[in-house]
Amino acid sequence: MNKYNTLFGQLLSFIPRPEFERLRRNCESDKYCKEFNAWNELAVMIFAQITDQNGLRSTANALNSQHSSFYHLGIRKNISK
Repeated sequence: MNKYNTLFGQLLSFIPRPEFERLRRNCESDKYCKEFNAWNELAVMIFAQITDQNGLRSTANALNSQHSSFYHLGIRKNISK
């Protein structure tokens, strides 16, 4: 098990999670969500922007190749397009 925080995790730590959860509840953005919640979507979209991904397939492949590093971000399952 990794005992360090990745650079991406440190970047996401600037977003206050309680404030994000409060906004999510107010907007009901996870109302019909089963597994892939708003926090996971935000993390994936930020990752795609930072790494300059060209599409969903390249984003999913890049995240799934480093899946063991993202367990601490709350992304527990493989990303599919």
